[in-house]
Amino acid sequence: MRRNLRSLWLVGGIIGLAGLIACNEFMHRDADVGSEACSATPDAPPRSDAPSGPRHDAGTPAVATIARDVPQERSATGSARQHTFTADGADFDPVVDRSGTWLAFASSRHSSRSRLYLKRIAGNVVTQLTDSRGSDCQPAFSPDGERIAFASDRAGNWDIWVVNADGTDPQQITRDPTPELHPSWSPDGKHLAFCRAGRRAGSGEIWAVDVDSPGTLRLICDGLFPDWNPVEDKLVYQRARERGDRWFSIWTIELSGGEARYPTEIVSSPDAALITPRWSADGRRITFCIVSEGPSGHARVSDVAVVQDDGSRRSILTSGDGEHYAPAWSGDGEVYFTRRADGAETIWSMRVAPGSMPGRANSTKTVSAIP
Repeated sequence: MRRNLRSLWLVGGIIGLAGLIACNEFMHRDADVGSEACSATPDAPPRSDAPSGPRHDAGTPAVATIARDVPQERSATGSARQHTFTADGADFDPVVDRSGTWLAFASSRHSSRSRLYLKRIAGNVVTQLTDSRGSDCQPAFSPDGERIAFASDRAGNWDIWVVNADGTDPQQITRDPTPELHPSWSPDGKHLAFCRAGRRAGSGEIWAVDVDSPGTLRLICDGLFPDWNPVEDKLVYQRARERGDRWFSIWTIELSGGEARYPTEIVSSPDAALITPRWSADGRRITFCIVSEGPSGHARVSDVAVVQDDGSRRSILTSGDGEHYAPAWSGDGEVYFTRRADGAETIWSMRVAPGSMPGRANSTKTVSAIP
């Protein structure tokens, strides 16, 4: 059986994040459960098999602890900057709050099961936010920065949880026995979109839930890894083809009057999986991950790419050594992502100029794999 992505990328299509979903079924490798279950770096390109999540004992409330993460932000090739450093475990699933002050991420640096951590973008200190007996990953800041939604198996199954940004008062939002992953907040902070394994084999479903009334859920559409546009009622997500080779492509769908309308394929490729899309802060651009097969049929994570919301001006942001996955925007046009290279898995970022796509100054290139 293929080794599957690393982050719940349901994927069966999951972050894997590097395809987050690279291959479908988030499963653990024996030694590094947290990173395997919650980070989606694929060992095979993501196609569409539905995932089944691991089960663990119920978790305990989070306890904040402090660690020092040094050195701070090292420059790398091109315009890339490194934000986390760890000799053990892995850092993944980065997300930045709207103020551009805080970076939240998942990590297995202190445990075989991943926890959530928080650090100032401009600082060195790392704060541990969660400490359950399960794995916590895929954090998402609420629009006001006061709460963080995340996926966790602390209650015995992968569900959506919400915790205060200081790590207090964790609350379970979903309780379906089917694995539920990748929460994303609505612009008003009242709802969460997330994905769960579909009732049909090989499928995923996108749902929305009222955070204050968790019993109120509605099915949006088929798909995986939704991200809510920060300025309008619109989702971007990945969806598998139903014909031919079932690679993932990037889609959007509008939400109006409680109904989902106008599903639109934004970007696709005949020989690569395009996964884990994220909106920019202005809701006009989308970053995503490209996963394709390397030489001799070995899967590899290609790179992080950026595209306008109409599918135009597509460019690859990262290239070269290592695997790049789980991209997410900050409000100032920086794209954060996980880089796995030289035995380390850490958080990096690259800047994309406001209103434009990266050019030669950033050592970017055209996405040749995408027509």
